[in-house]
Amino acid sequence: MSPEERRRKLEEIAARVVERLDREGPAPDAHINDLEDLSERVGREIMREVTEELVRERSERKPGNQSACPRCQRPARFAGYAERE
Repeated sequence: MSPEERRRKLEEIAARVVERLDREGPAPDAHINDLEDLSERVGREIMREVTEELVRERSERKPGNQSACPRCQRPARFAGYAERE
């Protein structure tokens, strides 16, 4: 993934966070505990989304370095690196 694509993905995630805060934003008279709960929930969701995106990015194979499934002939999905001896 190019730096521009990564930045675009992060901006998409940030836009979803802003939308969520607009929807669920705290009331003007919200208690500090409510503010902390909201920030913790949103923070966990942001971490989950960013982690999923980074894992997805790392698990993609490079173009031209793919093999087909011997049964169905569709491109095989990269599952990770294996140690060799």
